[in-house]
Amino acid sequence: MTLEQLIDEIHSYYQFDIRTKSRKREIVYAKKVFCKLGYEIGYTYDRVAAMLSANHDLALYHANSINDVEDRDKKIFDKIVDDFDLLIPKFDVQKKRRIIKGIKENLEKQKIERSKDLIAEINQIVINWDRDVIQEFIDTRLKVFNKGVSNRIKPKENTYVPGATILRKAKNTFLS
Repeated sequence: MTLEQLIDEIHSYYQFDIRTKSRKREIVYAKKVFCKLGYEIGYTYDRVAAMLSANHDLALYHANSINDVEDRDKKIFDKIVDDFDLLIPKFDVQKKRRIIKGIKENLEKQKIERSKDLIAEINQIVINWDRDVIQEFIDTRLKVFNKGVSNRIKPKENTYVPGATILRKAKNTFLS
């Protein structure tokens, strides 16, 4: 596969020419895909960068920062690898999502198992108490502890926010 064929293939997926000078995210991500593929199929960074009318350091940077691209771009990378039967490791985004989901489910199962063990330990202790001691424990310790637990402030969970798309230039008040 030549670099010209690779540029044509990337152009067919992205519907724009990656040789344009731009800092738009979609163009930069397409360049990252091109540089990584170009280097992986055997071309030097100089040759890859020459196709983009740039220096070799740009191609090196794009190839090394390929993991920063969005899942859509990783899928395009994988499709090109599949279409041309290239012997390059793929991202396989769906497989990674399944692995992460499996890890989360496994952690939940472990939490449940640990909770069952703790409850069994509590039962072993409480089973030897008489009714009055259990009632005293409930009134003086358990109800108070439960009220404290319900009043705890829960920490916020961090959520993933995809990159924002800027539709227009923002004015810099310091430069005006």
